[in-house]
Amino acid sequence: STSVPTLLSSVLMLRRIESNNVRIQELKAEHGFSAADVESVMVKGLGAARIADYAPAGEVDAMFSLPYTVALTILGDPLMPEMYSDARRLSEPVQALLKRVRIEEDPAAELAWFDEQRMCHEVTIRLTDGRALRRAVEFPRDKPDIGWPELEAKFRALATNRLAVEKVDAAIETIGSLERCEDVSTLAALLAP
Repeated sequence: STSVPTLLSSVLMLRRIESNNVRIQELKAEHGFSAADVESVMVKGLGAARIADYAPAGEVDAMFSLPYTVALTILGDPLMPEMYSDARRLSEPVQALLKRVRIEEDPAAELAWFDEQRMCHEVTIRLTDGRALRRAVEFPRDKPDIGWPELEAKFRALATNRLAVEKVDAAIETIGSLERCEDVSTLAALLAP
C-alpha cells in the first residue's frame, strides 16, 4: 500500500506541473503562438530536474513528466486522460516538441523553498521570431482557482465517456448534496458503468 507521505508528494508534484501548464496557457492566449513557432522552452525551478523525464515510457511516466506536460500544453491538448495514451505520447508532433523542452534546477528556487516554503519555477518560451516569453510560477500562490463549476465541468468531461448522461447528472446532484446522502452506495452505484 502507498504511504500518505508518498501520496502527498505525488499530489504536490502534479499541482506544480499544473501551475506551469496554466502559465503556458496564459502565454499562448496573450501572444497567439503555436507549437510551430516555438524554438525552445526552458523551465527552471525547485526540484524541476527530478520530474524531467524526456522519454516517458508509459502513461504513468508521462503523468509525472514536466517536459511531456509542457509539450502537450503548448500543442493545445486538454488536460484529460487521452493525453497520456501511447498513441499520443509517441506521436511525431509530441516527440518533435519534447526535443525543444529543457528543464533545469534553480538554486534561487531552492533557497525560496528552504527559507520561505515557496515553490518557484520560471517558464521561458523562445519563439522563432526572436521573442522570449517569460512567466514566473509560484506554488501554491499561482494554483488555479477551482470551484464547483470547474469541478463539475471536469467531472462531466471525464465521466461522459464512461457513463450515461443521466448517471452523470444524477452523480453531480448527489455529490452536490453529499452531506444529506444517507447511503454512499447510492453514489457508488451512479459511478458504475
